[in-house]
Amino acid sequence: MREEIRKSERYRLAQNLADDGQTGVVFTINVSCTEGKSVVAIASVFGAAKCFSVANCHHTVDGSSIRADLCDAKISADCGRTIFKVFDGYVNNPIRPPLKL
Repeated sequence: MREEIRKSERYRLAQNLADDGQTGVVFTINVSCTEGKSVVAIASVFGAAKCFSVANCHHTVDGSSIRADLCDAKISADCGRTIFKVFDGYVNNPIRPPLKL
């Protein structure tokens, strides 16, 4: 998924919520993965953060964006691409509930 974001013309990776001193909103993707013999399970939830100073950041998670995916372990990279596509749809959804920061 990181590689897909690096290739993106719309998004970039931030090292932390403060985004090197920027004061814009940072969208977050929290991911938890586990792998069995032939299956990968990936849970994800999206959120947003805004820092008003380096030490004063507010972060919120959108519970309605929680999802779980099962993928064939041999093609788990496809799961990462799917999460990125779903994230892109989430960010661009005009009826997405506003996140209060």
